[in-house]
This record gives sequence, structure tokens and C-alpha cells, in this order.
Amino acid sequence: MLMTAATSSIVAPTLARVSGGTFWMGAQKSDESKPNFDKNALDREGPVCRVTVPDFDIATWPTTVSEFKGYADEFAERRFGVFGRRRITEQVGDSSRPRVREELHLVMRGDTQDTSSMKPVQLGDPELNWGDFNGGFTAPAEIVPEKGWLRDCGDAFLAGDAPVTGVSWYMAQAFVEWLRIGLEDPRYTLLPEAWLERAMRGPQGSFAYGTQTGEINQNLAVYAQKTITAVATKPGVLWNGTEVHDLAGLVWEWSRDWYAAYPSGDKNDPHGPETGSTKVLRGGSWRVNAKYARSADRYFDVPDIRNYVIGFRVGRSVSPQSNISEESNMNRYV
Repeated sequence: MLMTAATSSIVAPTLARVSGGTFWMGAQKSDESKPNFDKNALDREGPVCRVTVPDFDIATWPTTVSEFKGYADEFAERRFGVFGRRRITEQVGDSSRPRVREELHLVMRGDTQDTSSMKPVQLGDPELNWGDFNGGFTAPAEIVPEKGWLRDCGDAFLAGDAPVTGVSWYMAQAFVEWLRIGLEDPRYTLLPEAWLERAMRGPQGSFAYGTQTGEINQNLAVYAQKTITAVATKPGVLWNGTEVHDLAGLVWEWSRDWYAAYPSGDKNDPHGPETGSTKVLRGGSWRVNAKYARSADRYFDVPDIRNYVIGFRVGRSVSPQSNISEESNMNRYV
């Protein structure tokens, strides 16, 4: 599959290293003597399970308007390339009936790849599959920024240092793909839900909120406000000497994972189900109260929604052999 580097300069996100380890994920309010008791726990946050994750890197703040605009401008000026789909017929095992699937290919500007058999992507085509494209995910064709992706919500939402909002999960994933190709590093990813909670809970795995102290107030996080703010205006969770800002509040962050109920028992680097109808959101936002900014809280929505309280941040696996790039090895919830 074509993975040619982009011709323009892409600035790599500022990352912090999160140490892997084992922690209690989720929350419960039925037994104070058991792990992660929280009187505010919701049913969707349980059952509490012990989870082990590897080392990974996380962006030190949510993706900003200026960072996302670099991607949007790249497409607008037609420097990056186009997506198209190609039907592939393959024989599977001893079956007499071949399997037909479609793959999405990225064609860089000036590339000599033969595109005669490829259909151009049509925005809004619900049947378009991304197929097994560098790790595998499925999405309708909302892969280029739509006109007006910056919502008319006031100057605060348009500031370069504000977190980008009004982007669907698909647009966030396309931004990640842009980083992968432009930086020639396939390890970039939206963060799995377990990685996000690991980062929020801090090195000791005990933070109820993803803030510098694990507590929450208006000096530590952006929540229950009338409008949005810039990123990194509050102190962050300290990971290996680097602060990771806005894990609690500011914007709900898209996770890589499809939403599903948690499993019972221990899990090693879980990544959710293979398919689903909604994607996980984490962290709360500038608009909601503190209850929804807790480390354990999880929300979900359809992946094509665009809302002024939803943004995203990127991460990067440390090892090329991480579950992020090895779809077949994923330890899934279901």
C-alpha cells in the first residue's frame, strides 16, 4: 500500500512518554473497600478491571486549530494527494468463491501509480470502506475537511491556540493518517481508551481526575465554563518530567476505540471491539460539570458527529510492533 512522504513540511506534535504498567480501569460505587470506588460512578464505567498497557507517547495538549489548519490547508491546496478506492478480488483458503473487498489508497501528487482502476472518493458515500489501511479501520468518506469546518461559535473557537472542535472522528483519523505519511512514522494514532485512562490516572494510577494533583477545581481544569479557552492554560499531569495538559475538561477527546461494555477480568492492552456504531469519548469538556471530567468517565457518540465540545489529541506507540499497527494481535473487549 502506498505510503509516500508528503512534499510539504509537517510539524511533529509535542509528545510526552507515558510509562506502561498495570492499573485499575473504570469506577464503581457499590463497595468502598474495592478498587476505584467513586460515589459518582456510572454504570458505563464498570466493571472495574485490572489493565496492563505498554509505554506510549501522548500529545501534551489536544490538537489545536493552528495544527489542524496545516492539514486542512494541505488538502485545500491539493499538495497532499487524493484518496480513491479500488476493488480487489482474492482467493481465501480452499473456498471456491473468491472474496471481493475494497481498499482505500492514498495517491500523492506527482506519484506515478496507475489510478485507472480506482474510483474517486465521493464525500458522503456511506458504502466507502477504508479497508485494511495501515492498521485497519472502516469509515464513510468524510476524509477531507469540509468547507466551514471551523464552526461559527465566536472568536475563542477560531484562535490558533484553541483546541480544534467541530471535527468528526473520521476527520481526526484522517489528520492522524496525514501525520503518519508526512512524518514517515506509522506509529501515530488516536489513543485507545485504556491509554487515555492510563495517562489521566497518573504514574501511580490513582488520580480521580486527569489534573496535576488528581483533584479538580477551576485552577486545575477547564470545565463548567461559558466558552472555550486555549490549550495548556492549566497545569497538567506530570509524566516523566513533561506535563500533559487538559486531560480533564476543555474538550471531549475522540478515542481510537469503538464503544463496548468493559470485560470482566484482567486485560492486556485492550482496544475495544472490531466494529460498532459509536466511538468512545473521554475527558469531559469546557461546558460540562466536573462529574464528566473524571478519569473513569466514558461517553460515546456516532463517529460522524461534529460538535463544538468535541476535539481530539494524538498519540504514538513506542514499538512498531505495538497492537496499534498489529490489528490481528489486538486484545479486544469482545
